[in-house]
Amino acid sequence: MIESTREKELEQYDAVIFFETGAKSGKGIKSNNPIRNESEQQAVQLDQKLQDIWSGHPNFYFVKSSESSVKKIMFGVLTSEKVL
Repeated sequence: MIESTREKELEQYDAVIFFETGAKSGKGIKSNNPIRNESEQQAVQLDQKLQDIWSGHPNFYFVKSSESSVKKIMFGVLTSEKVL
């Protein structure tokens, strides 16, 4: 049994930058990553569960999925610069 709490776990991080899955914007998630084997529907469900967990962090930043991967990455970089 792990002797911890959600609050203790969140306190370990100064900030959380959460990148929403491309599956939420209808963008395919297939890649050459052999570990990634979930369907798009499973990816959306997992994304929501993870977002629910991490959004409790006081410095939670959300990077919304975009039709353009470049836009999503650029927004993530800008968010990272703001955090740092």
